[in-house]
Amino acid sequence: MKTPKNTICIWYDGDAEAAARFYAQTFPDSSVRAVHRTPADYPSGKAGDVLVVDFTVAGIPCIGLNGGAAFKQTEAFSFQIATDDQAETDRYWNAIVGNGGQESACGWCKDKWGVSWQITPRVLTEAMAAGGDEAKRAFEAMMAMKKIDVAAIEIERAALPPTTLHAAFTPAHLAGRRDRVEVGSSLLIVGFPLGFHDQLHHMPVVRQAVVASSFGLRFQGQGYFLTDARTHRGTSGAPVVMRLPGGDGSRGELPWLLLGVHSARLDAGGRDAEVDEALGLKAKGLRSRVMVALGYRSEADFNAKLPKSRLAAEQVITRL
Repeated sequence: MKTPKNTICIWYDGDAEAAARFYAQTFPDSSVRAVHRTPADYPSGKAGDVLVVDFTVAGIPCIGLNGGAAFKQTEAFSFQIATDDQAETDRYWNAIVGNGGQESACGWCKDKWGVSWQITPRVLTEAMAAGGDEAKRAFEAMMAMKKIDVAAIEIERAALPPTTLHAAFTPAHLAGRRDRVEVGSSLLIVGFPLGFHDQLHHMPVVRQAVVASSFGLRFQGQGYFLTDARTHRGTSGAPVVMRLPGGDGSRGELPWLLLGVHSARLDAGGRDAEVDEALGLKAKGLRSRVMVALGYRSEADFNAKLPKSRLAAEQVITRL
């Protein structure tokens, strides 16, 4: 194989092979091409140790050099990975941070070996390249983020009324023991069914639903409750919310309970798919499932990682 004209060389402290194999498993068009061992002792190791690893990250040829502890990684060098949507952004971000990495700001994070990554949705770079008000809007939204929230970048704030308030769900919006969520309660499913949405403002649409099983009980022990709703493809992952009674100011300026995340798949072996469709029964994650679906292991983890300004499931309220 011909050696590339230009290759990125990254310094590691003995972990070059582990890093390269992680990158190959995480990113498309990535692989470990070769592992070279030193033929003799050297200052940072002995004969037979892995010295150089040839690998590719998203099509870019790289060398991992096990040079020892003399030099550390910094943000002066980073990989920028372009993503097409929130799901791809979440996948790479969660893989890096969940494997001993660390969140930073504005779409930056570090892997466990200290290498910095920019997980950057194309919608952000396109908005910045557009210049003017669009670039200003995207930049101001980005500055408040850790992982990039595609929906928040796409919201056309200039097209919304000046009285619009942007608010985010917090752990306080998860249903607690004192909250009454009864069978038959009215719910809203906020999403993009079949990709349909307000293209001018980049805002979702809602479908009405009602609680169809006991909210406090895990349906068939699976961690779900059921709703009676007519939904379509593209709604999975949408927040399921319930309006709080008038006068309840315990959740601040966002008077909604976040009950779960919509799932169109109900794991109930032996049921007839046509019957389920006729019944219109869909599954929603319970409180604990909400945090799992959003990438949090517990409420403490939720609090620790919660962006200060918004979550992916951002609500926009217009004060009339």
